[in-house]
Amino acid sequence: MDEQYQEALKRIQTARQKNSWELDLSHLQLTEFPKEILELTNLMWLDLGNNQLSTIPEAVGKLTNLENLYLENNQLSTLPEVIGKLTNLETLSLENNQLSTIPEAIGKLTNLENLYLENNQLSTIPETTGKLTNLKNLELENNDFQIGAEIYDLPPREQIKEILKWQRAQQAGTLQSIHEAKVIFIGESNYGKTHLIELLRKGEIQREITTTHGIERSQITIPYQAKDIRLNIWDLGGQEFMRSTHQFFFSERTLYVLVTLARRERNELNHWLKLANQLGNQAPVLVVINKIDLDSHDLDRRSLQRDYPNIIGFVRTCIHDCQECNATETLELLKNRIIATVSDQDIMPGVFEQRPPAWFTVKAELEKLETQGKDFITYQEYENLEFIKDLPEEERKSNLKLLNMIGAVVSFVDDPRLIDTNVINPQWIMDGVYAIINDPKVKEETKGQLHIDDLERILPIEKFPKGRHAYLLELMKKFNLCYAAKDQRDIYFIPDLFEDIEPDFAWNGDEFMRFRYNYDDFPPDVFMTRFIVEMHQDILEEKRWRSGVFISNGSCRAKVHQTYRKNYIHVEVMGNKGEGRSYTNSTSNVDRVDI
Repeated sequence: MDEQYQEALKRIQTARQKNSWELDLSHLQLTEFPKEILELTNLMWLDLGNNQLSTIPEAVGKLTNLENLYLENNQLSTLPEVIGKLTNLETLSLENNQLSTIPEAIGKLTNLENLYLENNQLSTIPETTGKLTNLKNLELENNDFQIGAEIYDLPPREQIKEILKWQRAQQAGTLQSIHEAKVIFIGESNYGKTHLIELLRKGEIQREITTTHGIERSQITIPYQAKDIRLNIWDLGGQEFMRSTHQFFFSERTLYVLVTLARRERNELNHWLKLANQLGNQAPVLVVINKIDLDSHDLDRRSLQRDYPNIIGFVRTCIHDCQECNATETLELLKNRIIATVSDQDIMPGVFEQRPPAWFTVKAELEKLETQGKDFITYQEYENLEFIKDLPEEERKSNLKLLNMIGAVVSFVDDPRLIDTNVINPQWIMDGVYAIINDPKVKEETKGQLHIDDLERILPIEKFPKGRHAYLLELMKKFNLCYAAKDQRDIYFIPDLFEDIEPDFAWNGDEFMRFRYNYDDFPPDVFMTRFIVEMHQDILEEKRWRSGVFISNGSCRAKVHQTYRKNYIHVEVMGNKGEGRSYTNSTSNVDRVDI
């Protein structure tokens, strides 16, 4: 008997003597389940995690008082059916094992609140898991399920329902591959994104191309084995004042094509690459160095790929022939690189994920509505769609969440302020927000102050009915583009339009605490907009400007502002040292505001 097994027996003996309700046998490298545990029928908490167990005995069913059972990081390939007798279990941890099946009896664990099964070899779950109605936490990632990755973002009960639907469709042989990819062209304005897209689609420029304001969407079909792949191309305008709206549409499961020029500032590239990383969850990025007919230099590729490993490659392009390159050949190279990327199941597995027929039915119906000129539908209209109307309410919301995750609709079904507007045409959002932040009165006269009634003047009524005005403002609030006034009804402020000049304000004292944050990756003004919105409840006497703000929590005051000489945010805090340090800790979160 080895030393660690003896240690386990010692702990079991101690637990027996004390009639203990808990037992920790983790990290002992146990290769078999100590049968002596079965004598401790009062156990409520048992940890056997981080061992080398390959089986659990049938006799474990005797431990009927167990509420928490931890078996993670072992070598279990099966669980006994008798697990169903542990009906008091609230937590069952089985992650990082080798489980290929789960027993039907798991459905008897109706008190289960936490079920951890990630990093196993599961390809199905039993139908009985649908009975686990008290689940609060469910982890199933990194198994062998043939399901869409967005399923894992759903609440536990909805996850189970969707997986079971997937399995039924799989058994019936009705699953279909998506064979679609979202490709977003990003980069500064006037770098040639729209020209490149037009040439990729049609082989020539057939229209007058002007600066893209908002979004232009188009499609390209590429051949792939028995079924073509559809590329949904998104051309995002690169103007600086529209960047804050990009977050509405950046997503995972996307190929980002960053169009830039040679010898650009690293900060400029960092901005777009960071956005793709943060909002796209490190989605693949193809860097296009355009207009090489005007500048033959290159980028520091090795350095960029070292800092951003999700860069899958570089392509040099031009739309005019020059001595060193043929424009047609460079465009063909770009097209082939895009095709190779979206056709690679390792780089973009989402393209080849399968969906049940119902998913395609709803998706097709939404696309049909968009072709008919519909920009959005109400939740009631969504409920009346042919496939949706016969589903239970919970499943209706679940389907809408899935459609939102893959980009078929922009929907926030869990937000009561936004649920009734489900946007089919994302350009509708861009047009509305663009009109608001570029309105001459709001921009020049009121310097960012907006009354909700102003939207009747700003937005065309036929496209933006009055009933949808609140949606646009709530959406802007949700993404920290504006905030509501504290004491004035229906008044909103847009920090990006504030005065550039710092207001007069008595700010002096001998005991400042001073801090400085360096922003190499994002311009400080982008940060300040978000910070002012986040902290607007603390603003002192409306003393704020485009690049700074005075705030107070009642006992301490702070001045937070950017510098123009370098990418710095300065924080000055005034107050007694104890309270001042506490408030400093809250303002120090500025460097973690998601931009």
